[in-house]
Amino acid sequence: MIKEICAMLLVCLATWHQAAKATFYEEMKESPPKVEQQVRTHVLSNDEIAKKLLQEYKELVHELETNADSKDNQWRLIMAADKANGILNVYGDYLKDSDVDWVIENQKKLEGKLSSESPVYFGYSSSGIHVMAIRSSESGNQKYARLINSVRNDSNEAALLSTLLEEYNTAGFDVFVEDLTGSGTDPTMMIQSVKMEDGSIKKVAAPMTSISDELKAFLMKNNRMVEGNIKDKTWKMFLFDKHDRMEQIIFAHDNHYTFLENNNLELIELNERSRGSSEQSDY
Repeated sequence: MIKEICAMLLVCLATWHQAAKATFYEEMKESPPKVEQQVRTHVLSNDEIAKKLLQEYKELVHELETNADSKDNQWRLIMAADKANGILNVYGDYLKDSDVDWVIENQKKLEGKLSSESPVYFGYSSSGIHVMAIRSSESGNQKYARLINSVRNDSNEAALLSTLLEEYNTAGFDVFVEDLTGSGTDPTMMIQSVKMEDGSIKKVAAPMTSISDELKAFLMKNNRMVEGNIKDKTWKMFLFDKHDRMEQIIFAHDNHYTFLENNNLELIELNERSRGSSEQSDY
């Protein structure tokens, strides 16, 4: 009798041990140990940025050549002009001369198709900041509505800019900023309207620093950010008085000023002259 009781106890003990062991491993599967991993951000070099811009430019040129009648070509022309601006203004020194010459030749052909009244502006800084901006104007908001909406990727952008002008006497300057280096930090920058006078930059107008509650409510309703610092790869609406002179727009970053352009004609001419003079000096 005693032997039978002992045998039963041993069986119960073994069963409990197996159950406890199984439960332990199940818990291990459900709750694996936490391992803290440090994510290392790869910061792009100027060479990498230059090659990326060139590749994007080539793709846009190819799309323009193979889709001659596409309704999206106005957008492609702007995007091509934007990439060319980055290459010719900042990153050309990191590419082969033949590649830069190819961009100049292609952009000269495309410039004739790009209106000098385009409301879309762009610029690149030597510190790796890329800016695109949509400038509000009484005629441009309707004339270039499709382009404005495409660049902003928002079907309401052109109408919103028109409402700002007509109902709030305010000119919107919608700005997109990205750090091409991929550093993961939000750029600190400033936008101003300026003019060149006696060889120096003179401020003409700066964005509004305060707005009415009514205007603020309108912008919030339309998901437009106007307050706080701009975030990397996001849009922010800068507001100017309707009557402010918007001659030339600059953005300041890292103690450097960069002019925003809506075409590359002057830039191409400057590049051709500088490259021509450098070639002559070699002989």
